Amino acid sequence: MISSTRGRRTASWLLAAAALMFGLATASPASAATGVRTDANPITWSVQPATSTGPDGRSRVEHTLKPGGTALEHLAVSNLSNQQVTFALSAADGYLTDDGRFNMLPTTQQSVDSGRWISIAPTVTVQPRQTQTIPFTVTVPANAEPGDHAAGVAASVLGTSQNGDGSSVTVDSRIGLRVLTRVDGALAPAATVESLSTSFKQSWNPFTPGSVHVTFTVHNSGNTRLIIEGRVHAGTQTSPLEPAGSPQVELLPGDRRQFSVEIPEVYPTFSVPVTVQVEPQIPSSEQTAVSPVQNTPSVWAPPYSLISMVTVVLILVIAVRLTVRARRRKVLSLLRSAREEGRLDAQRSDSRS
Repeated sequence: MISSTRGRRTASWLLAAAALMFGLATASPASAATGVRTDANPITWSVQPATSTGPDGRSRVEHTLKPGGTALEHLAVSNLSNQQVTFALSAADGYLTDDGRFNMLPTTQQSVDSGRWISIAPTVTVQPRQTQTIPFTVTVPANAEPGDHAAGVAASVLGTSQNGDGSSVTVDSRIGLRVLTRVDGALAPAATVESLSTSFKQSWNPFTPGSVHVTFTVHNSGNTRLIIEGRVHAGTQTSPLEPAGSPQVELLPGDRRQFSVEIPEVYPTFSVPVTVQVEPQIPSSEQTAVSPVQNTPSVWAPPYSLISMVTVVLILVIAVRLTVRARRRKVLSLLRSAREEGRLDAQRSDSRS
């Protein structure tokens, strides 16, 4: 029984370590984690950008630095628990998940970009219900590539959590914020559309339009962050890349995001013209122009329902005409037979007389 429990705990720890990599503040200036336990006591904390005197209300840290430049920043860690906690502090490269959430590399994966530019103390001890401000520096290498670079800084704690079966699992929960550094130099924002495919969905009703389905991938092939907007046209109809009310789609340099757009109310006209219009924007106050991307494929959309209906109607018309002709020939044949029989009867009558 002990061996089995240890096996479950080991497996659970691995799953937890993979699933609970990081939780980053994206909309609010503070991010908090709850439910982590150390010695059966819950630990809750938050992380915010700060000045040397305390939190300053920002949601992220952003800099524009020249190659070789350095910026001094501060991180405020608030211990919302009723016990003293020692937090591990770390920095790593940042990335965006498939659902658009900002994250940072797990501790088991080595950073190769701006996560290596951040220097911060390894730990900080915070008293119950207190906030501690920790300085950190961002130092850009002299040979850094111009453009946007994303990283994150985090405060983490090693604790335990309970499984549904009552067993304990060890989790390393991290809470942090994003650090965005723009290296001064030539900005080259650009986006490309890849893996474009189209299809048409027929309606069973020949007088009802169908829909066009367009799937493609947008690749941020430049060196700046991009907000991706745009629309897809099919025939006379138009649909946005994302439904109304959806959050903005952000791509870091090198990122790719797949889009799947459905355009309803499209009539099948054998070949329906499609236009994919992608309009990238730089999420900053600078007026750097970004070239829109436009692809103009077409989708094969034969009106099968209408063709089938017309074919059935033609078959019925032809069948009716053939039936009418066959009956007419039969009537004419009967008339000819009757006439011939009458003629023969008349000849027989004449021969008798």
